[in-house]
This record gives sequence, C-alpha cells and structure tokens, in this order.
Amino acid sequence: MTNGTLQSKILVAMGINTPESSGGRTSWQLFRRYPWDVLWRFFASPGTTRVWLACLIVATIMGSFFPQAPPEADGDPMAYHRWLATVIPRYGSWGDVLSRLGLFNLRSALWYRGVWALAALNLLIVGVEQIDLRWRAWRALPSPDTLSPLLHDVSEAELRSTRSPVQVAEAARILLRGRGYHLNDDLSSEGTGCLSAQRHGLAWMAPVVLHVGLLMLLLGIVVNQSWAWREGPFFLAAGETHRLAHDSGQVVRLDETWPENGLVASPGHFHSVLTLQGSKEESRTITLRRNAPVFYDGMLIYQVASGPLVRVSASDAAGEPILLESLGTSESVQREILILLREEQNESWIGAPSQGIALHISSYDPAQAPARRDSSLRFRAYRGNESEPIVDQSMVGSGSLEVSGATCHLVVESYAAILVVRSPGLVLLALGAFLALAGFCLIRVLFPRYVWLDIGEGRKKGSRVRMTVGGKKMSGWVESLLDDARRMLEAPEDRA
Repeated sequence: MTNGTLQSKILVAMGINTPESSGGRTSWQLFRRYPWDVLWRFFASPGTTRVWLACLIVATIMGSFFPQAPPEADGDPMAYHRWLATVIPRYGSWGDVLSRLGLFNLRSALWYRGVWALAALNLLIVGVEQIDLRWRAWRALPSPDTLSPLLHDVSEAELRSTRSPVQVAEAARILLRGRGYHLNDDLSSEGTGCLSAQRHGLAWMAPVVLHVGLLMLLLGIVVNQSWAWREGPFFLAAGETHRLAHDSGQVVRLDETWPENGLVASPGHFHSVLTLQGSKEESRTITLRRNAPVFYDGMLIYQVASGPLVRVSASDAAGEPILLESLGTSESVQREILILLREEQNESWIGAPSQGIALHISSYDPAQAPARRDSSLRFRAYRGNESEPIVDQSMVGSGSLEVSGATCHLVVESYAAILVVRSPGLVLLALGAFLALAGFCLIRVLFPRYVWLDIGEGRKKGSRVRMTVGGKKMSGWVESLLDDARRMLEAPEDRA
C-alpha cells in the first residue's frame, strides 16, 4: 500500500473528501472552496471523536504522574511560585521544561483546556449530526432506503404463497403484532402494497442520548475547572465564626452542637447548627450531620468531622498561668491547649515543663467500657519519669483538678469541622452522567428491528411477498422470523 493510498483512507475515515472520492479534486482544493463544510465534516467524524478522547486520556494520565498545584495556589501567583520552587528541584534539568509544559498545573494549561474545548466541540457537532440524521429518517416514510444510514445489517428474502394478498396481509399483521412490533399499514383494500413494522424504534435515539450526556459531562468539568472552589475543612467551636475567603459576603457561625449518644466528651456523631450570614444581611440556620451535606446558595456544606473539644489550662498556687505544650507536636508553649477528640484519636498528652508534670487526657468508649457511661473524660497526671500516675480521676463535663500545688482547668465543649464547596457544574455533571449511562444501557440492551413486507399478486395466482429485515444482531431472530413467515404463507390445505 502506498503512502498516498493510506493518506486517502485516513482522510475518508475522518470525513474529508479525497481526489478519488471527489471527482479528482484534492482536499486542499475542497477546503479552499468549501472551508466550513470540510471543517464540519472533520469534527462530525467518529474518527475525530476517538482521536480527541484518546488525547484527553493520554493528557490526564500524564498529569497523574506529576504533582499538581493545590487548589489554594490557583488564584495566588505568589503561593503557586512558592509551591513550584519546592517541586522543580525534584526533576533536575527537566523541571523547567515540565513546568513550561504546564504538567504541574494541568488544570490551567492552555493546551489542556484547548483539548477539552475541541473535544466538547466535536461531541456537540456529532450530536447535532446524529439528531439531524435520525430526525430525517424518523420523519420520512420508514423504508430500507430512508433508514439505510442507521441499519447495521439488512437481509432480504423472496417468498411466494398460494394464499390471496388479503389473507397474507392479515396473517402478517397477526404474526408481527404477536412479536411486539408496531405496524405502519400502507396496504390497499386488495391487500397489496407495503406493510412495515418496527420494534424498539426509539432505540435509534440511544447514541444521541449518549452523546448529549458526554457533552454535558465535558461542559460540567469545564465549568467546575473555571469557577468551582472549596474551602476547608475549618474547625469551629460554639460561638466561633469563619468568613469565607472565596465569597467575602458569607460568614459561617457555629451556634451549637449536640451528640447523638448524649455524652458530650465521647467521640461520636454530632449534630451541628450553623448560621450563614450573607452580604445583604440575610441569614439562614441549617442543621448538619456527618455524611449529610446541605445545599445553600449554590454551595454544598459538609460536616466532615465532629466531637468534643477540651480547653486545657493551668495555674500555680498564686493564680499565675502556667505555660503548657502539646507533646508529640511542633507547637510552641502556650497558656491554653485545645484538644480535638475523635473516634480515631481519643487521647492527648500535655506537658507543663516548669512543673515537671505530664498530663494525659482521654475519653471513654461506651462500647468498650459500658460501666463508665456516666464518665466522659479520664484525667491522669504523671511526675517526671514515674510510671504510676499521681492523679487518676474521671470527670463529667468541665472541672478543675489539683495536681501537686497546681490547678488544671478543663472546659469541655464540642467542635465541628466544616467543608464548603461551590460546584456550579454539579447539575451538568449529574445530568450528564445519568444521560450517558442511560444511553449506554439502551445501546447494550435495546436492538432496533425493522421489517418491510412488499405484498403483491402472483403471476398466475396466490401472492408474492418480498421481505426485508434490518437491525442489529440479526443472526438469531431473522431465521426465526423467516420460519414463521413461511408457515404464515402456507395455505391450510398445504399444511394438511
């Protein structure tokens, strides 16, 4: 095969005419004379769809091999360059090349967005072509000629019968209706003419539904990449507020929380009451539960974590504050330590360096210690390297404890970790996923079938029937239909 022949076949597969298929005119001549027609046919080609989808898949896979800029660095050039300065040295001399190609921030790379835009344009044009083709075929009188672009296979058979055309037509109606076909009767009073029937005729629209769903998915992704944002999770205690950085007019305030199991200092599922204050002095109160987001003003608000919050402070005999530090962390000493108790981490160690004391605060698990359901916290204090605690006491709620001349103050509250997400393309993504899945299922489950019977009079007597069958996956049902048709055409005396 020559290179020119291979090129011609590729162009034809992509929907562009070649000298062999366009009366000797080259594709360049056709493009100069009909530029919009050539571009339309190029983007309407299924081969082009496969090329763009393959490019998207390859580009996305390439991006998965490299670290991507965090969301908070997208809108902040300084934060992005600081993050980039920590990534480029890992790849040596290739770091600058990869950065210029946008492989560290694929969402913002112009070439990547261009591939998405061209893929969306291709799916849009293919969808328009599919709708136009099926609409014209649906509006026309169904025949093998008008539906030929939609038929995968066509089979024809010439049958003869000693029965009259009227008898053949009536038997054909009974046979096709019994098989679930919808009839389009164009027969004369003598029984001659065309009798067409279809089954699962609307399944021809399944590819259109699939294309529309894929297009909506692409549009939803593009919209989210351009305008979506997320903030958090940020931690709030009762009465605390947080102003959303992405939407300066919104303030989130945690009003109160209450646990499901009734134990404030036991990690578990909490309900949280939030007040959202808008820029126009509009406020709304919502109740959150874990794994049950609330939609408000175009935002999805999640409670990703919740539990008891313990504020720990200490003072000496003179009432002066004692500096504390959280052991096992890099935090500096401070007057008050906040402990967030969770199901996966229900204990914490705090040190008082000036006193030589270590404090261990934990919560009881009601499932493991049902006898201690009346106790919320367990407080233990250790001196120096001693293994035995000098204080071991259970507490219910807030309180103060004496430890070697010092006083430890524990204030038990509750907290909620809130995540706010704005996803303007969520509706497009949900609807697109539904349509794409529905279209794919229709394609795999429903197989359109068409039958045409051209009934005429025989040369001497009886009837002549030309039977045309079209559809998809015809190997089994065509033979069965032909056998039933032959039995239908037999006269009662022939069967005897």
